[in-house]
Amino acid sequence: FFKQKTAYEIYQCDWSSDVCSSDLLLHRPLPESCTDENHGAPRRRNLMRRLIALLGVVAALAAGGVSAVEASGGKRVPRTIIAFYDGGAYEDIRYTSIHRVIEMPFNHLGLILEYRDLNQPLPRDDELADVRGALLWSSGDTMPAALPFIEWAHRFMDGGRQLMIIGALGFAKDAGGKPTPLETINGLLARIGLRFEGQRVELTHDVRVVRKDRGLLDFEAALPRQIPAYDRIAGIDARTSAYLVVREGNNTATDTTLISSHPNGGYIALDLIHRGDNLRTTRQLYLDLF
Repeated sequence: FFKQKTAYEIYQCDWSSDVCSSDLLLHRPLPESCTDENHGAPRRRNLMRRLIALLGVVAALAAGGVSAVEASGGKRVPRTIIAFYDGGAYEDIRYTSIHRVIEMPFNHLGLILEYRDLNQPLPRDDELADVRGALLWSSGDTMPAALPFIEWAHRFMDGGRQLMIIGALGFAKDAGGKPTPLETINGLLARIGLRFEGQRVELTHDVRVVRKDRGLLDFEAALPRQIPAYDRIAGIDARTSAYLVVREGNNTATDTTLISSHPNGGYIALDLIHRGDNLRTTRQLYLDLF
């Protein structure tokens, strides 16, 4: 979704180190939930592994690795992705789905996540010089300030940046429960080639897959036979690439795009990235994030 030719290909030698860019900025002790319970490794062993991996990266850079500027022929390549999360729901970014599922594959592609709490002021224009795109992963349809976020997102994409929406339409209501007008929601979704039909499909027993990109899906685990509840969203732009489309029975009017990409960003419906809840130590990806 955020297409990237990485300058870090030569450093992909220890994927088991389990280090994310945000981990390198955190100095607090890891909580007990971060212990590798499956293998019985104590917390200090996990910390040592992270330190060794960090030292290896530093050594490689010091040895004359390819920089973002050198790899692009002298032009600086933006590598920062703004990752929006709700600080009211997560006291620590390490508990967020973005950190637990998305950050490592993005680091693998040479991208760095910058976490921004939706309860705090949105990034200013003068803070976006090294920003490539933004990521919003929502488990619900409410955020503290929905309309200001939508206005910000329009300006953000006007600057040639991409917006990735994962999960529910988190800007459908504000913190007070006031619904965002449908035309306002669709004004933003149209920027990534989609339209929300204003309906949510809760009963999916007769929903079937009519299009699936097997090169992208069924990565570590096959999609569930019964698709999770979803918002009915349609592709409206010829530039939209749909990777997963479902249909209610044989009614073609109900065709819904659940995973898509567009030159301006992309969309992944809720619960279609991995199997297993966010608190489990082991998860299996439906979607190839690499």
